[in-house]
Amino acid sequence: MPPPQITSIGPLAPALDRIASGLGSEHARPDQRETRRFHEGNPLLLAGRKREMERTSRSRAALSDSAENILSARQFEYFLERERSLADRGTRRFTLLVLRRQASERGDRRGRVALTELAQQACKRLRSTDLVGRLDADRVEILLTDTEPAGAQAVAAWVHQVEGRLGLDLEQTIYVYPSVAEQSTNREPDLDPHERGPDEGMRSNGHGNGRLTRHSDAAGNTHVPSLPEYRVATNGKAVAGHLNGHALPRALDTSGRTGRVVSHPLWKMEDLWPVLGVPTPLWKRSLDILLSALALLLLFPLFALIALAIRLDSPGPVIFKHLRAGRGARPFVFYKFRSMIADAEEERAALAAQNEQDGPIFKIREDPRITRVGRWLRRWSMDELPQLWNVLKGDISLVGPRSPTFDEVCKYERWQLRRLSVTGGITCIWQVSGRSLIPFQEWMRLDMRYVASRNLWLDLRLLVQTVSAVLSGRGAC
Repeated sequence: MPPPQITSIGPLAPALDRIASGLGSEHARPDQRETRRFHEGNPLLLAGRKREMERTSRSRAALSDSAENILSARQFEYFLERERSLADRGTRRFTLLVLRRQASERGDRRGRVALTELAQQACKRLRSTDLVGRLDADRVEILLTDTEPAGAQAVAAWVHQVEGRLGLDLEQTIYVYPSVAEQSTNREPDLDPHERGPDEGMRSNGHGNGRLTRHSDAAGNTHVPSLPEYRVATNGKAVAGHLNGHALPRALDTSGRTGRVVSHPLWKMEDLWPVLGVPTPLWKRSLDILLSALALLLLFPLFALIALAIRLDSPGPVIFKHLRAGRGARPFVFYKFRSMIADAEEERAALAAQNEQDGPIFKIREDPRITRVGRWLRRWSMDELPQLWNVLKGDISLVGPRSPTFDEVCKYERWQLRRLSVTGGITCIWQVSGRSLIPFQEWMRLDMRYVASRNLWLDLRLLVQTVSAVLSGRGAC
């Protein structure tokens, strides 16, 4: 089998191809043909030539393997989404290490070549389950599957050492899924048979999941510290030469002797799930601006009548303002016509036992806090009309999952956080399917169905169905 063609070795490729295939003899000069016949008859020269060809073939194959192991942006996004789905089904966490070249150095060709070299070294150094992707010319991302934040810190320390040797200056950010604050599932680390061997002075303890190793106290008792305990005890520095299954680099100490593990402070860590939001398509934003502006203009007289009715019915502001979670849990001020008494939020705790909705949602069909005008507004969903201003501002969309309160988000299961991947809305599949009559878990599944399949025709269909749902009053409370 001929050796693979590698373009990365530049002008040497044609010459190596001629040597490997034995071509070029018919184009040689007479003296070159005589020399070749002499070489072909010399066993020692033939053996040396064969060894040189084998070494060249192995080098080219190694370069090819490293290049093939670096994923493209589309491939990396696929595996990132797959790892997220696996994490959502259980309690495991994973980390994502994002490496960006400094803005002042972007565009430098030598820096891009050095970043490629770093990515190739990472492919050789990391476990077989970890993935390296080249997202663009100035950014590399490393997906550390089933790895706790401390394990990612160890990989970041290794990257810091390699970037120094390659003359790079990188911005490193560690993203933790689903969040940094979530506690580790303290279980015994497993051995990973695919752990890569030691490379360039690295030491590996073979732990494949990136969780904290066991430590013994003075009495010989072992325990696995939680992440907060680990941070307080060590200030985020290396312990015993390893951290969460990823080997830490061995470097020169101040006296020039090797063998001492260099301690590094914690790199910046952020929650990953808010970053995985899906941008609003241009067609959707255009539809939101057009329809919301038109509706606000046409409904202005109705707004004035509703405001007057609220003022005459009960004391308090006309507009109810509340802090809600938008796409990626970004906070925004949510507007509604006030349909309850002014101090309704303070009286909610006393009514908690009467809650009729499962999950973190609070709903009472005959809520005593609702005013007379408010009951009429809720029956026809007119209390939602001020949200058209939120749509025009871009806080929410006409169609999308209902924007939750932050108290609700804190009680979500992992998979339910995915509904915050897209911009929320006034109406969605849940609103046209029965609203408050639908159990919470089914409500979340309906939102997830919309997130997975949203398109222009679905949005238009849901807007039309919303009209009939409002007129029927089914599930309104």
